[in-house]
Amino acid sequence: MRAAVSHKNKLQTIASMIQTLFHRLCASRVLLAAVFWLSAIGATARADMISYSMILSEDINVLRNPSSSTVAHNAAWVSQHTLMLERTMPYVELINKSTTADITELSMTIGDLSKNFDWASLVDASPGVHFSLQTPDGVAGGIKSDVLTIKFTGFAPNDFVRFRTGLSPDNPNTTPIMDYRLVLFHMNAGTDTSQNSQVTVTFAGTAGGGTLTNPLPNFAVIHPTATSMAPFGGYGEDTVMPFLTPNFTGSGTVPMVPEPSSWALLAGGLWALAGLRLRGRGAA
Repeated sequence: MRAAVSHKNKLQTIASMIQTLFHRLCASRVLLAAVFWLSAIGATARADMISYSMILSEDINVLRNPSSSTVAHNAAWVSQHTLMLERTMPYVELINKSTTADITELSMTIGDLSKNFDWASLVDASPGVHFSLQTPDGVAGGIKSDVLTIKFTGFAPNDFVRFRTGLSPDNPNTTPIMDYRLVLFHMNAGTDTSQNSQVTVTFAGTAGGGTLTNPLPNFAVIHPTATSMAPFGGYGEDTVMPFLTPNFTGSGTVPMVPEPSSWALLAGGLWALAGLRLRGRGAA
C-alpha cells in the first residue's frame, strides 16, 4: 500500500515538473518573441517626406487667393505710397506639405544685411495651430533682429499659418520705406540666391523629424512695378502678385513606435515569468 502511494506521489511530482517546465518554456518564448520584435522596431526607422511651401505678398487678399487675377488687379488699384508702405510690411503664408510630421519652428534670415525684422504678428492659422514669436518682438520700434524665429505647436500636415512682419533699416537716418522683394530676395536678379533670406523649417514626427533649409528664390516680375517712393505712375499701373515658393521637400527619419499590443505582449511574458518565479519560491 505504501509503495503504491509513493509511486503515485512520484508520478504527480514528475507531472508537476513537466507542467512547470512547459509553462516556463511558453512564457520564455512569449518574452523572447516580444523582446525580439521590440528590438527590431527600435532599430527600424522609416523615411517620411517632410515638405513645406511659402507664399509672400504685400496684400493679404492676394495671399489668400493667389490664383485670382481679379484680386491681384484690385490690390494694385491704390496709390504708390500705400503700396510701398505695404511692401515694407509683407505677409507670409507657411504651409505644411509633409506626410506625417508637424512643423515646430520657422526661421528666416533677413537677406539684405543693412535691414532687419522690426516686428511680426500672427494673422490667422488652421484650427489648433499655436504661434509663438521668438524674435523679433511684436512691437514696432522694439527689439529688432536679423533673424525671424517662430515656434509652433499643433502645426500638422496640410495646415497653414499666415503672419505679417515689418522691415526696417539698420541706419535710422535712412528712409524707413523699403521693398521686401529687394530685402528678402532679389527680384529679377537671376539665379544667384546667396544673399537671399535663408528659410529653415523644423519638423517633428512621432519620435523624430528633420530640418529643411532653403534660400528664397529670385522671383521674376515682368510687368512694371515700383520699388521706392520715386515717381512711378498712376493708380492701377503697378503690379501686385503672390510669390509662391516651390515645395521644398526632404526626407526626415521618423522611428516607428510599437503598437499597444506589442507592449501587452512584452508585459504578458514578464508577468508569466514573474509568476513562475514566485511559485517556485513558494514550493521551495
